[in-house]
Amino acid sequence: MGLRFKKILISMLLGMLFSTQGLSLELLMDDSPALAIHPSLPTLLTPSDSEQHDPKHFLKQDYSPALYSQAIQPGPETSWHKIELVGQFNAPSPLQKVLVVNTHILRNLSFYLFEGERLIQTRHLGLDNGQQQEWPYHSPHFPFQIQDGQRLTLLIKMQTDGPGLMPMEIYSQAYYQKITRMQDIFWGAVIAVLLATAFYNVFVYAMNPNLAYVWYLAFHCTAFVYFSALNGFGYWLWPLKVQVALGQNIMSMNFLLIFIIVNFANVFLEAKKYA
Repeated sequence: MGLRFKKILISMLLGMLFSTQGLSLELLMDDSPALAIHPSLPTLLTPSDSEQHDPKHFLKQDYSPALYSQAIQPGPETSWHKIELVGQFNAPSPLQKVLVVNTHILRNLSFYLFEGERLIQTRHLGLDNGQQQEWPYHSPHFPFQIQDGQRLTLLIKMQTDGPGLMPMEIYSQAYYQKITRMQDIFWGAVIAVLLATAFYNVFVYAMNPNLAYVWYLAFHCTAFVYFSALNGFGYWLWPLKVQVALGQNIMSMNFLLIFIIVNFANVFLEAKKYA
């Protein structure tokens, strides 16, 4: 009896979690400061050469969480994800929320917010979308507001040859400002430490020239540029076009780092002498 009851309970919870129309993830928007989004998003895949680009067309299509694992694999296909946002709080004024994507190198990323079938908000945040970044830069984010009892539908369109969409969180406006202040302090400290280390290594090399140090400095500089693109703090350092180009060529930088590491190890360990 206990096992049967658990199965019934799980079925009821899943039925509450996913709506029947289009199978979308339903999230309750209350006054909590943060909400993590479950990674198995209801997903729809479309070919890269599809002629259908109107987001309203994808509002009532069939979505399946089983397709999410395929959607996070690098490839030319475009993935659509559907989330229902339901306001549930006791206040006359709307809540200000911010959906944050903690991945900085997604090539194409678009958000479409609907009330019923009416498109009320759009935002494009991918590297290839050509949208100017806000200053100071923070993770790709989508601010929105919702009333108590209001139901909104969020469609997320993504195409990338790099990492997947997750992790994603929804923050209150106040908590988002607190998080971004902490991130600003953290990345400011990281940049200062890395630059100080680089200047120290240049000074040591000037006092004791050595080919191994050349490769070490090359690794240090390349790793600094690599992580500036991967973690997003390069928006604080480089022109926008440079940062976008770095984000679009992460795989090439991986091979460059491997090449530098191999050459540093070869010189430092004197492989030709002791091989």
